[in-house]
Amino acid sequence: MKVLLVKWKAYGQEFLKGSLEEAGFAVDEIFYDAEREGVAEDCGFLPPLCEKLTKNPYQFVISFNYFPVISTACERKKVKYVAWTVDSPLYTLYTRSVFNSCNYIFVFDKSSLTRLKEMGVRHVWYLPLAAEAAYFEEVCAKETGRRYASEVSFVGSLYTDKSAFGLLGSQKDYFQGFMEGLIEAQKKLWGCSLVEEVLDECWLQQLEKMLRPVNDKEFIADSSMVFANSCLLAEVTARERKEYLEAACKKADVDVYTGSDTTGILVKNRGRVDYCTEMPHVFRNSKINLNITLRSIQQGISLRVWDVLACGGFLLTNYQPELEEFFEIGKDLECFFNKEDMLAKIEYYLTQEEERAKIARRGYEKVRTLHGYKQRLLEIQEKINGKDTSLPLE
Repeated sequence: MKVLLVKWKAYGQEFLKGSLEEAGFAVDEIFYDAEREGVAEDCGFLPPLCEKLTKNPYQFVISFNYFPVISTACERKKVKYVAWTVDSPLYTLYTRSVFNSCNYIFVFDKSSLTRLKEMGVRHVWYLPLAAEAAYFEEVCAKETGRRYASEVSFVGSLYTDKSAFGLLGSQKDYFQGFMEGLIEAQKKLWGCSLVEEVLDECWLQQLEKMLRPVNDKEFIADSSMVFANSCLLAEVTARERKEYLEAACKKADVDVYTGSDTTGILVKNRGRVDYCTEMPHVFRNSKINLNITLRSIQQGISLRVWDVLACGGFLLTNYQPELEEFFEIGKDLECFFNKEDMLAKIEYYLTQEEERAKIARRGYEKVRTLHGYKQRLLEIQEKINGKDTSLPLE
């Protein structure tokens, strides 16, 4: 049984490849440089991909995230295309190609699932992200990683350079009060997007051209989604992460592993860390690993949650309703509901070494046994195969 893995700059692809091979598939690879080729359905990656599909009888093609050009090639060659999203929102989903019959789409954010189903997309399912605990355990066993020890750590972008809010220039001035009110209101709510529901179409039209992320002729999403996520929700994330980290500094020494500018915040910026070789040590050796979910992830669990637990770290994360579908809060991980709650829990757990270790161990065991790539691949196979058992399922 042979499958084609389309690789790009994404974390976890080797884990997916290993799980495919463990399931009995021969895995072929091709690299897609989306930054150079673009994401249009007829971009320069189409000819080499079609040629590869012509020469090889693949059971299916699989990639992290959904790409119109892959769907176009698979539709032409009558091959199933499995796309598992790792970003939310993923604008390439809102293109004409999403209706191709070859597509089998798996999204980790339930808000995306709802939107796609309402659009009439046929093969789309909810599938959480995953983490490879065995690999991270092996990395951590090679050295102690004590140089990464922290009281409180945060790994990731502060989003100060990713929000398009500041790019609006003079266009922003006219709507300043309205947008500031939306931002402040959204900061009080987790698990939903208030801003999309109240945006006014008359002024969205003025911003639409600047915000459209892909080829106009292919893009079918409404402009409110683009503006809400590229501008307002990204701005909420940037402000929130800065404010929460500043607050955390009042209770503990905070190490931030980021490439973002932390000037003016009393954190210690220790720079970026490599996902495979350094990040596991940060999570394992921090007393408290702080997660502040991107606001564009409305109804899903971010990769950071799975990674921290898979590395055996103690996790303190903002509350998302989906967490309770997979974990026991207070037993597998801990949640905060606002800034004051976060500060109280940082203060408490810094003094509770045994309780932290017990919670971290339970979270690790749960991810290791139930939420690895092997388990997710089984779910994917069940959906794409239906009653057909000709493909290996174990």
